[in-house]
Amino acid sequence: MTGSLGKRLFLYFLIFIIGVIIGVYATSNRNYENRIRSLLSEINSLKDKLQVYQLENKNLKEQLKSCENDLQEKEKIVYELKEKISLLNRNISYLEEIIRNKEAQIDALKKNISVLMEEIKSNMTSGMVSNVTIILLPDREYYNVAQRLISKANKSVYLAVYALKYDPRESIYDDPVNMLLKELVDVQKKGIDVRVLVDDVTNKSYRETIEYLRDNNIPVRLDPKKGVTTHVKILIIDSKWVFIGSHNWTESALWYNHEYSVLIGSQYYAKKVEEYFENLWENGRKC
Repeated sequence: MTGSLGKRLFLYFLIFIIGVIIGVYATSNRNYENRIRSLLSEINSLKDKLQVYQLENKNLKEQLKSCENDLQEKEKIVYELKEKISLLNRNISYLEEIIRNKEAQIDALKKNISVLMEEIKSNMTSGMVSNVTIILLPDREYYNVAQRLISKANKSVYLAVYALKYDPRESIYDDPVNMLLKELVDVQKKGIDVRVLVDDVTNKSYRETIEYLRDNNIPVRLDPKKGVTTHVKILIIDSKWVFIGSHNWTESALWYNHEYSVLIGSQYYAKKVEEYFENLWENGRKC
């Protein structure tokens, strides 16, 4: 009896212990489940944050790329600006050099003007240039006066002109240049010293002019240097009359263009211009 009771008590005790263990295990299991749920919640929260961070990272990368592109564009602009500044500096240096040269030329011209003014004063005092005639010759008036004075020449007729165009297809009455050239031929036949100097443009474009002058025994030469244009329009008659201005000896210049020249009547100034012509003539080239 006593042994049976002891077994029951042991069995109850064992059941109690097992219940306690099961209770403890159940409690621990709930704690673990709660912990797991908490961890899962934290993981989900971290995943959400990760997505946010990934999105921010993507945006930052795009911003970085955009900034890099902007930086490259800015660097390109800076490079181009530096190149422009460098070019401008070179141009400035070039222009400064030109300005210095022009200033030097101006200084030289001022000195020449000063010397010339002193010479003019001296000559006026001595009566050398006190008697000067100036006649304005706009447009067609040049031709009319030039023809009249050439026909009355007594000693010499010197012509230095950029363009001289003889037209064999027209008569002397249809082309003013043909008429002036005939006047040169006529006075040359009277023993007047007639000489003609032209630029290469006449020899190249109006070769008939050179042939006409040669055929009529009028000396003709090209200007001294092929690479230097002789753009003067000078007619000197009898070492007294000087035509100077814009008139070439072409039909368009003498009859149709707006041109302007002056006629200077002065032995003193005619001599100065004649010296200039003589220098061109002495150094002139054969046609």
